[in-house]
Amino acid sequence: MAASTGTTSKNIIKGNEKPNNEKKSETNATAQKNTNDKEPPTLITTNINNKPKTTPWNKSKVKQASDEKKDQPIIDTKIKKRQLKSTVIGSLPGTTRLEAISKKAYIHVYRLSPKTTKEQMQEHLKSYLNEFDIEKLNSKYPDLYSSFKLTLDFDELETVMKSEIWPKGTRINRFFHPPRQQQLKS
Repeated sequence: MAASTGTTSKNIIKGNEKPNNEKKSETNATAQKNTNDKEPPTLITTNINNKPKTTPWNKSKVKQASDEKKDQPIIDTKIKKRQLKSTVIGSLPGTTRLEAISKKAYIHVYRLSPKTTKEQMQEHLKSYLNEFDIEKLNSKYPDLYSSFKLTLDFDELETVMKSEIWPKGTRINRFFHPPRQQQLKS
């Protein structure tokens, strides 16, 4: 037998106390006996001191309920998730003093021929994209394949992720964490 740590818990089925270590069939039998009653059995989990279990999520609700009804059992309720505040996106066309920048997407293009150059990639993508930047990356195996980092407007991401615009066997993934640039000191 394993030694128990802290307080042990037990299940209470509508006033009938049954420890957790007893067989489930006895608990089921008790539940079946109670089905003939007017109210269905309510399963409440409590600790050894017959107080409701509290977690960081239900602590305040358990305290409020126990203050209101000391003799009545407490039934856990679902706690609503916190709603996130929505972000406001500006829609005013160009102003004289403020200028917004467009959101960027970073794409990893790899498994190209080792002879592929930055200029060849630019020529290939000119017909599909308006503005973009290409950087040749150091591949893990430079004699086997070439890798490139493609920076473009987020609005053009769907176009780049289509397999029809890439040669057969080319792999395309998103960079989710672009390298951080040093911040300018003011």
